[in-house]
Amino acid sequence: MKRDALLLVTTYNSFSHQENVGLKSFNMAMAGLGQEGAELLARALRENRTLLELDVSLNRINGEGATAIAKGVRENDTLQVLKVTNKC
Repeated sequence: MKRDALLLVTTYNSFSHQENVGLKSFNMAMAGLGQEGAELLARALRENRTLLELDVSLNRINGEGATAIAKGVRENDTLQVLKVTNKC
């Protein structure tokens, strides 16, 4: 995973553990996310209760990473929009 992507996921994870942060939209498009980043993001999604929109388009997320994100989304009651595409 690219260093910048790891920093973004780490930052997001810290947001997911704080109450009333108010993060509503998070754009991780073209951030270099792979399986490891997707799994960290999924873990954060399970705990976050403020995020409404997430964009993970144009990353290197494999099937296992996509499954992890899907499980995280399933446990998240607030997310309304999930953008995932592999084409410009």
